[in-house]
Amino acid sequence: MSRGRQVRNRFCGTTVMLSNLYLLSFLLTVSITVPICIASREWLQFTAPEGISFSHLIPPLSSTSKVLYVAATGRLFLLNTSLKAVANETVCKGGGSVNGHCDNHNQLLSLDASSTKLVSCWSVDDGICHVRYASDLSRLQRSDLNQLCEYQSVADDASVVLPYWGPNKENLLLVGKTKMDTDSGPLSTKILCNDKVCRLERARVRMPEGNFGFNHQFVLAFHSSKHLYVLFSRNVQKNGKHRRGSFLGRLCLSDVEVYYSYVEVPLSCGSMDVVRVGAVSAAGRSLDDHSDSNQEVIFVAFGRDDDKDGDTSLCAFTLDDINRKIKETYKACYTGGDGATAAYGSQIQCNDNIGERSVTDWPCGSSHLPQQITGLKAFTAKPLLTLPGTTVTAFIVAQEHGENVAFLGSRAGHLLKVALSPKHDYPVYENITLPGVPGHVNKDSGIDPSGEHLYILKDLQVVKIPVENCGHYKTCLFCIRSLDPYCGWCVLQQRCTRKRECSDKANHWLRSLEHTNCPSVYSLKPASLSYQNIVNPQPVVVNLSSLPELSDGDELTCRIGKLEVNASRTTMTSVTCTDSLSSKDLPKLPSGSDHVDLNVTVLLRGVAIGTAPLSYYNCTASVVSSDINPCRHCVGRQWSCNWCVKSHHCTHLGTCSADDQYVQHGQPSLCPTISGIHESSTSYYIPVGIPWDIQFAVNNLHNPPATVQCDVMIEGNTTHLKGNRNGSENGKTFYHCEESEFSFSSKSLYYKASLNVQWESGKRLDNAGYNVTFYDCKRTHSDCSQCQASDDVLRCEWCKSSADCMYETQCNGDTAASGDCPPPNIISFEPKRGPTDGGTKVTICGTDLGQKANDIQDPVVIAGVRCNVTISSYRISQRVVCVTEEAVRPISGPLELDVRLPVSKQQVRASTTDNFTFEVPVFSNASPERGFESGETRLTLYGEKLDLGHEGQLEVFVGPVTCRMETVLPSKVECITGPYSPGEQCIVLQFRKKVQYCNLTFTYIKNPVISKISPQDTYYGGGRVVTVTGERIDAAQQVQLFIETTTQYRRRRHFTAFHSNIKDEVNKSSTKCTVVNKSQALCHTPHVPANHKFSRAWLEFDGHTVALNGTDTKLNYYSDPQLCLAGSQEEPYQVMGKIVHVQGRNMKKAITLGEVKVSIGDEECSVSTLDDNALYCKPPPSEPQPANYDFSIPSADEDHKLNCTLVQPLSPHPEIGKEVVKRPELMVQMGGLWYYLGPVQYTEPPTKLPPGALAGVITAIVLSLLLILAVMLLLRYKGRRAKRRYEQILMVMGQLEDDVREQCRREFADFMQVPELSNQLDVTGMPLLPYGRYLERMLFPLAQRKLLLNYRAPPTSASDMKFQRLLDNEAFMVKFLQTLDKSQLQQSDRGHIASLTTVALLDRPAFLWRVLLCLITDFISNNVERKPKLLFRRTETVVEKMLTNWMSVCLFNSLRDSVGKNVFMLFLALRTQIGLGPVDCVLQRAHFTLAESSLLCTHVDNRHLTIKVIKQEEGGPGGPAGQQLLDIMVLDCDSIGQVKHKILDQLYPGTPFSELPDPESLTLELRSLGGATGLALSDIDQTSEVNQSYIRCNTLKHYNIWDKTTMMLVPQSSQFTPGAPPLPGPNRRSLLGERIPLMSPDSLQPWHLIKEAEEEEERRRVGGCEKHHGTAIPEIYLTRLLSFKMGIQELMQDAFKAIHSLDGPAPPGIKMFFDFLDQQASNYGVSTDIVHIWKSNSLALRFWVQLLKDPSLAFDVEIRPELQSTLDIISQTFMDFCSNYDQKITKDTPTHRLLFARELPRCRHLVDNYYEHVANQLAPTEQEFNNWLEQQSYTGELRQVAMSELYKYGQRYYTQIVRSLEDEGNEGLVERFQEVYYKV
Repeated sequence: MSRGRQVRNRFCGTTVMLSNLYLLSFLLTVSITVPICIASREWLQFTAPEGISFSHLIPPLSSTSKVLYVAATGRLFLLNTSLKAVANETVCKGGGSVNGHCDNHNQLLSLDASSTKLVSCWSVDDGICHVRYASDLSRLQRSDLNQLCEYQSVADDASVVLPYWGPNKENLLLVGKTKMDTDSGPLSTKILCNDKVCRLERARVRMPEGNFGFNHQFVLAFHSSKHLYVLFSRNVQKNGKHRRGSFLGRLCLSDVEVYYSYVEVPLSCGSMDVVRVGAVSAAGRSLDDHSDSNQEVIFVAFGRDDDKDGDTSLCAFTLDDINRKIKETYKACYTGGDGATAAYGSQIQCNDNIGERSVTDWPCGSSHLPQQITGLKAFTAKPLLTLPGTTVTAFIVAQEHGENVAFLGSRAGHLLKVALSPKHDYPVYENITLPGVPGHVNKDSGIDPSGEHLYILKDLQVVKIPVENCGHYKTCLFCIRSLDPYCGWCVLQQRCTRKRECSDKANHWLRSLEHTNCPSVYSLKPASLSYQNIVNPQPVVVNLSSLPELSDGDELTCRIGKLEVNASRTTMTSVTCTDSLSSKDLPKLPSGSDHVDLNVTVLLRGVAIGTAPLSYYNCTASVVSSDINPCRHCVGRQWSCNWCVKSHHCTHLGTCSADDQYVQHGQPSLCPTISGIHESSTSYYIPVGIPWDIQFAVNNLHNPPATVQCDVMIEGNTTHLKGNRNGSENGKTFYHCEESEFSFSSKSLYYKASLNVQWESGKRLDNAGYNVTFYDCKRTHSDCSQCQASDDVLRCEWCKSSADCMYETQCNGDTAASGDCPPPNIISFEPKRGPTDGGTKVTICGTDLGQKANDIQDPVVIAGVRCNVTISSYRISQRVVCVTEEAVRPISGPLELDVRLPVSKQQVRASTTDNFTFEVPVFSNASPERGFESGETRLTLYGEKLDLGHEGQLEVFVGPVTCRMETVLPSKVECITGPYSPGEQCIVLQFRKKVQYCNLTFTYIKNPVISKISPQDTYYGGGRVVTVTGERIDAAQQVQLFIETTTQYRRRRHFTAFHSNIKDEVNKSSTKCTVVNKSQALCHTPHVPANHKFSRAWLEFDGHTVALNGTDTKLNYYSDPQLCLAGSQEEPYQVMGKIVHVQGRNMKKAITLGEVKVSIGDEECSVSTLDDNALYCKPPPSEPQPANYDFSIPSADEDHKLNCTLVQPLSPHPEIGKEVVKRPELMVQMGGLWYYLGPVQYTEPPTKLPPGALAGVITAIVLSLLLILAVMLLLRYKGRRAKRRYEQILMVMGQLEDDVREQCRREFADFMQVPELSNQLDVTGMPLLPYGRYLERMLFPLAQRKLLLNYRAPPTSASDMKFQRLLDNEAFMVKFLQTLDKSQLQQSDRGHIASLTTVALLDRPAFLWRVLLCLITDFISNNVERKPKLLFRRTETVVEKMLTNWMSVCLFNSLRDSVGKNVFMLFLALRTQIGLGPVDCVLQRAHFTLAESSLLCTHVDNRHLTIKVIKQEEGGPGGPAGQQLLDIMVLDCDSIGQVKHKILDQLYPGTPFSELPDPESLTLELRSLGGATGLALSDIDQTSEVNQSYIRCNTLKHYNIWDKTTMMLVPQSSQFTPGAPPLPGPNRRSLLGERIPLMSPDSLQPWHLIKEAEEEEERRRVGGCEKHHGTAIPEIYLTRLLSFKMGIQELMQDAFKAIHSLDGPAPPGIKMFFDFLDQQASNYGVSTDIVHIWKSNSLALRFWVQLLKDPSLAFDVEIRPELQSTLDIISQTFMDFCSNYDQKITKDTPTHRLLFARELPRCRHLVDNYYEHVANQLAPTEQEFNNWLEQQSYTGELRQVAMSELYKYGQRYYTQIVRSLEDEGNEGLVERFQEVYYKV
């Protein structure tokens, strides 16, 4: 990793030194530390090396810690606080490589509780973890540790880890992970000891079987006081739907064994219920004034489950409230409440009998429910703050001066700062865009212990940023209103600082959250002074909002304008300035202004504390700027000015002259003002063109004059008129101006003119809003109806003679009466066509179309069809709008409109000459027929008359979704589909609200899925062709490849509540792609603009966006290659040979050989070699013609390492120009990049040599030829012989290759045709043996069983009775068996004694159970120290055999009720699967098998046949017998005996084997269609094929049997087929049971599919399989094993799950025995792994393995020879599943283990779950156990035989038994035992 030196404040300035540009470009390409100055502060940044990304961060944890730990893809970094890499370790073991980088993702990173060890977990090897020394990453303590996490992508990493000290100072880790397993569940505790991470055996949240869909997402873990807390979300079920819910779980710190104390309560935040991130802090003042500021609070960011809008709400939960909620949950579960239940669907339910006191007194005890608890009622908090459109991904909380501050990282790469202050509604006071590539902020981001800096983790950067940005706020107001808890305004420093940087005296530092205003002057006394009234300076009192506390020696001064005067503090917030300015110090009044403002500033230590303006005003100048209302302007201002009416001036004096009218300051209503004659009149209406006098009134004018001057201003022209007084009334004086005609040029109806009145020259009266309005009736009233409908105040009338609208006096009596207007006239209407369905909006234009909307008679009639009038769209006299109703048929006709006259109420009709046509649109077809569910498909509809009606009338729907209209033409309509779920939808064309057309469909399909792009690398110049592979690509109409690039630029800083000082300028570019087929498209990569950096890429399919961010779909951009200039105009590149060499850099990074094109002039130079620094091509043989490219030569740079000039790509791309050049150009095209490397000149190499040199060359050539000729003659003979041998070998190898190829294809075809057994298994019954026969077979071998069943016990004697009573003594029974066990007995005898004892005591199962426990206890005691793992593995002792028998007794009911069916189905599946392929009846080798040793390693031609078999059916009572013809599936290569067995299996499915007829007693006969007897078939007869010493068994193919042949099994009269030759071996049978006669020793050897002698020979040669048809590779046939496994895999899994079922309780006998083993293990300190072995050896090995190996032990079935090897493999696999030792898979591993290697981990987890399920199961009470034992009792006749046999063993070993009893000191038992035999 490269390190860059720091480049500091140069990045903050406006310029960058040119010498640093190269350094900067270099730093941005490697992992470096770069300071970035933003808003006058310095950020440090550590960037990931190219190709890797960061995933986890551990910030400094204490003030002494000065390092950070960062985990990346395959890397671990140790950084100092300056973000410089101190150490860097690569973690690549086991991981792959992507683009040269290790593909090993970090999943977890944590320090231990001591902070001395670093635990890191990685994706390779399913989450392997490492432990390193925290101070030295290179010192790896342990690398093969237990798994902590399941693998998941870094972006979805949701695991948490919490290190803490256990109750006994254990170094513990609390680990939460997303994916659960049976090993640890979602939450578990690990212990870190001896450099190893181990899981505490039972310390976990348990998941019952089948409940692995909770999908936990942990976001926070912490400990407080005596408890641990975890915050997470998981799947819950609400209202029948699966949704996400949030929970807080609590666990006692001391509970590290079983998690009995675990309780979780649901949380929600308002309407949001999915937790995203959280943090813990002291409350401070974050909640309210009444809360305890020291209590702990959990701040949590919540979102919604669907996460569509990305909104986030922040909530706070106090730990006290959480603990109270948890206590309520405890009580609800243990005292009968309804607010809690057992967690995760456990069958163990809450117990209401414990009592409240037990829960209170022992909250962490284990005497309660052995299952975790979850609350049912959510703890809902009110949101503190909601952030719309922001997804929070990181949460950091700090505290400053009692205020909490939240730093929130977002998905968009922003950092939001929130002041958690309720008084200010929790404001977001700063929003920062973090530097670098956009990406989410990782939740591992944190704050250093000092609280000064944040460490922000992103995918590609670690950024160190200060917590505050006080220096950004340049003014006090910005600082105070920033609401930054860290910042405040330092008054005397005049800058925004932190508190520690300012004085701590009162009011010196004004904190942002506590002050709303800066130090300011809120009042001056006096606030203003008059220029004319200043005689002597006077003091000014300044009142401030706050005043800093004064220190000794501090003095206050005032500055008024430029004059400084002394000041004194009068109160805590007021200062008196001793003097103001005198008149001589006042500045001149600015022109046009009536005042001047001089700032009064209070200074402390020369620093301005507050400033306010003191106004000096001049009343005389106050009216200069106002000509309209001089009086109001004078007395209405803030100055103390008064108005003198007569003298018409403004004065500061309190009075005017004696005869003058005086208006006092603040009384503008008393000013003389003009107004209307009437009180409510504000406008006076005057028609133009008529002489008119203007009238008005004057208020508040004393002694009004007789005449005034009226000034009327119209359009900038003023008319002066004389006004005369008309009298007065109620204080008003009335005037009228002389008559005059007025006019205006505006086209509007009205014009408002201003009216000003002067009562003396230059003395204007105020006008408070009264104006004159002129109007012209002609302007907008174009017809009679409009004229008569005008406002009455205008008095407009329609003049008949002139046909104009005029003022009423202008018509000269020729006025049209009301209603006497011309008839209505329709000028035009639109549209002229519409659909017959109606709904067309018709707009009718004309004249005299009524005077109001009610005059139009509704409806309008169009071609006889009603058209309803739209009142809101009516325009007087000119426009009527109506909507057509439905027409019954296409029709055309005029439009008729009736208008009602206003007076006569008569109706006058208007009609049109043009017709409106109702037509039916024709909808023919649509294209395309399908589109994506995201919508945006351009759907084109074809037809006729599609443009009917008004614009927007036509609507198209695809199903219920609107198709957005784009184009409407008569024959074509185009629209854009909306989003909808996949499926076929009707295309609906609507002209109204009802559906009209639905004869075509459009199919929504799923959005396209992109699985791969290739290649994934490209240059910044783009243009490389990439192949996009996925699904449903061809459904897109347009495919585009988009990229987004960014470049950072700086902008001037302006204060905003949300600001960022470096802004990313985002640029998008795209290219169109070409669709190749349904799964591929070709795209050219877009070009990245100069100075831009590639950010992300995506594809758009008709607007649907598919992000390219996966492992196989990510697009990588690399810097453009740089090529060396080859020649110049002065020195062209010389082509002298057959190779052109081009040098450069980065030439192979993102392109391949075939994509590079080199041309010389107009011909191609064929590229032969390409590497990163060089390119070689083969030039044309002769110099080509120039191509005459037109381009500008780019800049070039010298490169001293390559010793050449590097050229830049051409921009834009070159094109053929008109200018002719002299030399051909050397051009290189690499994707979208073109390089001009200079002109080329061909040069002929020199050919002439000197005479002497030429002679020497010729001599050397001649001698060489002679030498070569001699060697060739010498080797010629051997060469010919070797050639012949070689040709022979080639011929043999070719034949062998053809054979192998053909066989491989055949086997692959067979492999792909795995038969489906579920439809072929006919299970009409389960032939389970009765309990008695079941015990006989399970307890005794066949030989012993026959002897016992044939044995007749003698009558019971007195000794027998005494012996039986003696066996009722537990002590005697135990010692009796132990003595026999130690005697010199064979292993078979010990097993026999154990079975006899089991049968003898099974009438009292409880007694048998106690005896067995005593024996096993002693057995464990004697062997646990020596060989604990070997306990119960063998069956060498009496006690081990008795344990086997006990398991058989315990599991009979389970076989009968549940498990037996699955086991029997598996057996049937195996038998059926084997029968589907050829089976050699002599050698017992099968085409389908699991055993490699029994595999038929040859190809046997076979054909499946369906034969008709006649089945005899017995008639009913009194009825005749009948026949039934059934179809039987066989193979033509089956022997006759095999066919018999298949017929019986399919004729009598489910029938016990003991009830089936013996196949040897039946003859298979061919029958005609009529049922007549035909040929009898047999394995060996006179037609059998004989070859030397071999005779072949007859098959159906031998007899030419075809499909549908009729056969019948009939009893045979004799055992053997007449005339068959004798066969060797006494009573020998074929594979499927066909009896073969005896023969003499020199008779024939039978064979079926393979001859035995050849098979044995090949087995010795190649290890088991036959060499056949020239194939010497038997491994070819191993795929048959896999196909067999695939066929029975589902049934095998079902059987395995049924055996280890978690749906119900285990049998009580198993439960009690497993508990007994757990107790024994605890007594002897045995590990859990050993206990697991004991349980597997006791249950799986002793019962299930034996039953799977021989199902006839429990079922009445036949185990055929070819089936036995497969059963052996099944039983061995079952035992492998139950073991816990690791099996390393290599090429030498047996095939049966390779077959089931993938299922091994899952099945082992299932076994672990089952053992855990049994352990968690409630133990039965003594009464329940005894009742169950009684159900297992056996009292059959075999018991008496067993007692008799035991009596004999007692007699045989009498002496040893007596000695053992005497050694025990039990004289009573000795006497009783002696009494039994002394009296015999």
